[in-house]
Amino acid sequence: EIYGNIGKMRNRARDLERNETYVGKWLTELRNNVVGDKGIILKSEPRGADGSIDALAKSAIEWAWYHQNKRENYNVNKRMDGTQTDSMVLASAARDGETFVRIVKGYSNKFKFAVQILESDHLDDQFFGTAPNGNEIRMGIEIDQYLVPQAYWLTQTHPGDNFVTMRHNGRARIRIPAGEIIHVYKPTRAGQTRGYSWLAAAMQAIKMLGAYEETELVAARVAAAKGGFFTSKSGQDYGPTNPDNPDEPFSMELEPGTFEQLPTDMEFQDYNPTHPTTQVAEFRKAGLRRIA
Repeated sequence: EIYGNIGKMRNRARDLERNETYVGKWLTELRNNVVGDKGIILKSEPRGADGSIDALAKSAIEWAWYHQNKRENYNVNKRMDGTQTDSMVLASAARDGETFVRIVKGYSNKFKFAVQILESDHLDDQFFGTAPNGNEIRMGIEIDQYLVPQAYWLTQTHPGDNFVTMRHNGRARIRIPAGEIIHVYKPTRAGQTRGYSWLAAAMQAIKMLGAYEETELVAARVAAAKGGFFTSKSGQDYGPTNPDNPDEPFSMELEPGTFEQLPTDMEFQDYNPTHPTTQVAEFRKAGLRRIA
């Protein structure tokens, strides 16, 4: 089921994040309430031989944790600190269903350690086969007989980065040992090696509610315009508005506070749709509850 739909589901979830305010707000609340503005805070309690807290070690560990989480040390791109990176990991896992954190040892900072965030697009969903060592490769993940990941076959650049792939063979795969990759996803079935969007069950309801609200908005705008039709009392045809275009029907644009005299034999029949209706709020509330 995941194999046949993972790419489509991931793209639909990203579309919902961009274009549906409820989804964008949900991801924001998820980041704010799980990671927060201060991120993950370490409280170290190292103890000496007598069982008391070693204050010197405690200070050194917490100092290192604090400084390693800074922007210039935590992420290889040097644009996000630990809190921002962790928020992105969480949001990506929720939206796309999974994300990958690569552990980079020997990085050029004083800790010789950093992380790299890789979207799930880097893992080829269509890559199946047998590795040179005999392990099975399933949807880009190399596993042993017990389905334990041994390596991840990732593209060197993001498949959607056309600026890179036009110049280089960026879609060539490289084998990354499993010890260097943290695969963040929430399995729901035994043997599941890939993740799918947390929005999956609500996607249809979100899309339908969005379409309903758009339709109601259009209907309300039409109702606010208070248009109508011209009819002939005698049943005879009437002349065109524009003599240069006999096929153009008679029409009149009204402006606020103005009155127009109708042509002879014409009368006005108003069009007054009843929107918005009182049911809109309740229907919207029920739809949001279903999504929630």
